[in-house]
Amino acid sequence: MALRSEKVSKIARIIDHQKEVIEFQVQEISNRMTLEKGRLNHMEEELQNTIDRFEERLHDRTVLNSEEVNFLFGMASTFFTRLERKKREISKIEKELEAQRAVFWEAYKKKKAIDIFQKKIVFKEKREEAIVEQKNMDYLSLSTRLRK
Repeated sequence: MALRSEKVSKIARIIDHQKEVIEFQVQEISNRMTLEKGRLNHMEEELQNTIDRFEERLHDRTVLNSEEVNFLFGMASTFFTRLERKKREISKIEKELEAQRAVFWEAYKKKKAIDIFQKKIVFKEKREEAIVEQKNMDYLSLSTRLRK
């Protein structure tokens, strides 16, 4: 029976290692998503600053030349394109994170199941040892009674 306990213990260590690896992957993806969201916020702030500067220029003058308008629309178009690209990237990372969390949850459930199974095996082995020990004690008790 000890052999079974050793095998289950090895399996438990393997599953625990897999769970830890998956946990690190979830953390890495989460960190990457936080970083990308920070970059997105920075890009949005830069766009807002550019629009604010443009509005200040507009208040100072009533007419803008075509180069200024062309520059503003070109820059805004580039910013909006980058923002949309960044939002799609963040969405992709969120999906990846959710998938990895599902994998982590499965690994967590496996770990809990193997822990419960391991406890049952240890309990069963202790119970069997106690039964054997009780039989030996009963035998010794009976053999001492018969000698008297």
